[in-house]
Amino acid sequence: MAREYHRQQLKVFTDDVFRFNYQNELSKPPQNLCYQPIFILSAGWRSGSTLLQRLIGSSEDIFIWGEPLDKSNVVTQLADSLRPVCKEWPPENYFYTKKHIDDLSNSWVANLSPHIPEFIEAHRAFFIKLFAEPVLSQKITRWGIKEVRFGLSEALYLKILFP
Repeated sequence: MAREYHRQQLKVFTDDVFRFNYQNELSKPPQNLCYQPIFILSAGWRSGSTLLQRLIGSSEDIFIWGEPLDKSNVVTQLADSLRPVCKEWPPENYFYTKKHIDDLSNSWVANLSPHIPEFIEAHRAFFIKLFAEPVLSQKITRWGIKEVRFGLSEALYLKILFP
């Protein structure tokens, strides 16, 4: 039973890596420090992650959030919204091609969506607004998050947003 579970988890891991690597090719953040956060991801509680958070945060220009909004699972839910995206889905005809708005009245618009890079950029903007902007107005130049509840999917998701 444990081996079967392990095999299933490896398949999920392989699927996630493929999907997330595909996504990573589509959207790259600008190269300033605001887009280079520090993520401290721990294997569990009582592993020294808070000590590491304090050590890194002792620098005058780095601020590390500690397990922010832990019960809301914001990062997990955002990561899940990218999970189905791969080379096969969504199909190309789902995307808005910047046609003139008047031309859309004669087009199929039931599943009209922004392109995936814009979707990823919106996710990235969420993190910048919530975690970077409150502290970057001070002398802080880099920000980060310490978390003990994330798994592989969340780590890969964060890598997409901030490679």
